[in-house]
Amino acid sequence: MRSQGGDRRSRPGQSCPPAHGAFGTIAALRDRPGRRGAQTIIPTMQGILDTPFRAIPDLIRAHAAQRPRHAALVHEGRMVDYAGLDALMDRVAASLQRDGLEPQDRIAICAGTSLEYAVLFLGALRAGIAVAPLAPSCTAESLAGMLADAGPKRL
Repeated sequence: MRSQGGDRRSRPGQSCPPAHGAFGTIAALRDRPGRRGAQTIIPTMQGILDTPFRAIPDLIRAHAAQRPRHAALVHEGRMVDYAGLDALMDRVAASLQRDGLEPQDRIAICAGTSLEYAVLFLGALRAGIAVAPLAPSCTAESLAGMLADAGPKRL
């Protein structure tokens, strides 16, 4: 592969010259058995500062457009692809808005780990709503304190 920076292919016993991208310098790792050309991203401050900010819901929508059938969430043998996650997030956001919640409002979610929890959390973010995740394993007193601090409109 040729680019403006010259030949970036690795040769046995050599590492690739650095490539600069949005997240900084990409440095190739030495070949490992079964993994030729494995790479890791080493972020640089300039690379991070040069990368435009995108909210999580926007990133998920972009992934849904680029790779709709790829797995977005997997939990206990269940899978939601990016297209499905994007659609579910829209439904959750619309439902929260119909319930009178507006951007910058707060909700609290107290539930165990599940696909539904993730979809609710991400759908709330899509609606511009802040989410206070509460662990169901907390004591009643602890949960009451967290709810008082968060001031959610809905639980």
